[in-house]
Amino acid sequence: MILANRLAWTIGNIFGFTLSEGTIVNMPARVSRDHAQVAAPIRRKIVKAPARHMDETGIRVDGRLRWWHAARTDAFVSFWTGTRAPLFNKANPKSKAFP
Repeated sequence: MILANRLAWTIGNIFGFTLSEGTIVNMPARVSRDHAQVAAPIRRKIVKAPARHMDETGIRVDGRLRWWHAARTDAFVSFWTGTRAPLFNKANPKSKAFP
């Protein structure tokens, strides 16, 4: 993990402005809130699209199986991770497409 003071120093040297350590520490929560406001409408548009592509792949992280999911149309894309098996399959096309 990168320490907040090192990240602040790096940003200052690369971009020429400084961020306080507090700003850096609070960024994940803010980005998460902002992402949620954007992701929900995109996911609804993908679900309602007449044609979409969905894919997933399993990867091991710390010895546990995790899933990386992707859903897209020509205009939108959504990615998410999870611990459950694939959420969409040919045998059950009405299965839940998104968490």
